[in-house]
Amino acid sequence: MPFIRSQYFVDSPTKATKFLTQTLGFTPSLAQKTIDKARLRIGIDARQIAQKSDILQGIVWLTHFSPHYYEASELVKPIFCTQDFALFDKPPKLLTHPKGNFLHKSLLDSIRFFCGYEAQSIHRLDFETSGAILIAKHKKAQIALKTALMNRKIHKCYLAKVRGEIKNECLINAPIITPTRTQKSQNLSIRSKIDYAALESNATEPSTLESSTLESSALESNTLQSTTKEKSSKSAITRVVPIYFDGKHTFIKAFPLTGRTHQIRLHLAHIGHAIENDFLYGVSDEVSERYLDELRVIRAESTTHANIDTKSTTMPNEKSNAKSKVRVDSKKIFHTNDDLSENSNENFGDFADKVLALHSFGVDFCYEGVRYVLSTKVPSWWQAR
Repeated sequence: MPFIRSQYFVDSPTKATKFLTQTLGFTPSLAQKTIDKARLRIGIDARQIAQKSDILQGIVWLTHFSPHYYEASELVKPIFCTQDFALFDKPPKLLTHPKGNFLHKSLLDSIRFFCGYEAQSIHRLDFETSGAILIAKHKKAQIALKTALMNRKIHKCYLAKVRGEIKNECLINAPIITPTRTQKSQNLSIRSKIDYAALESNATEPSTLESSTLESSALESNTLQSTTKEKSSKSAITRVVPIYFDGKHTFIKAFPLTGRTHQIRLHLAHIGHAIENDFLYGVSDEVSERYLDELRVIRAESTTHANIDTKSTTMPNEKSNAKSKVRVDSKKIFHTNDDLSENSNENFGDFADKVLALHSFGVDFCYEGVRYVLSTKVPSWWQAR
């Protein structure tokens, strides 16, 4: 969902929180979130970040979402809906949520357009990964479904095409260290890592499964309570079921029993069977850096300058109970990447135009006493097997 930055002129001194709640009609929680995320700024240059106790007067800037920027034909429609939740089939190379203050499409545009402004995704998929995403339409459903997810009551199935042959069903139990938010801003630090220190101390190796009962026994045991040496690592378990081998690749079903960042991608690379067209895991640092550079260039080039839409509206001032004119200048914030401009003539696209062979196929869960087993269509690369 594109970020819109609106300019307001506040005539009378007004506390920041009151400006958002009483003048603009924000809920207290939304007002607090807006201030915490530095979306309310002060002054002509919008450099000063407003604090909740600040008194506003003059020009202020508000960064917010535009829920109806796109037409319905430009968005992804849900494939299953109830009054409480829906299921979307996310295309590859689409963010689940917007990232940063620049103009690009994300699945959240579709979620809010078709399911309302309160709708939220229950889980996320990587930018490169396609497939099923479960969303809640309102707060009550969100709490119920997220609780079920935390308690591992929502079971997910993925399809993947991996390099080499996997002959037997196996359970990969390898704790993962996920990068911090600060680390994610650095190029290769976006990658999660296997906690090899914990792996060696616990002697955790992929286990051949005689039956699916091992899956439940692993969950019931203390395997999920990782005794890792690094506090940042968390236990991670993935069940892998081979379906077909074409002589070069194995088509598999993967069932993540935990939900770590890049878990399936990292686990499969860890056992020597990286996913086809995965340029973050199972490849050299040089390849990963080139891939991430390509993505940044593509996103920068796809950003468009938006027209400035100026309008004026009259809103009540809560302190004086008088009417004050508030001028609103709306313009979309666009992302620029000066450090990439010098390389714009290079032949990018060797990696970024390829599709990661990983697809979230379906979910299996209960909601208010009813069991739902929902799935998407299979991707084209799976049909070609």
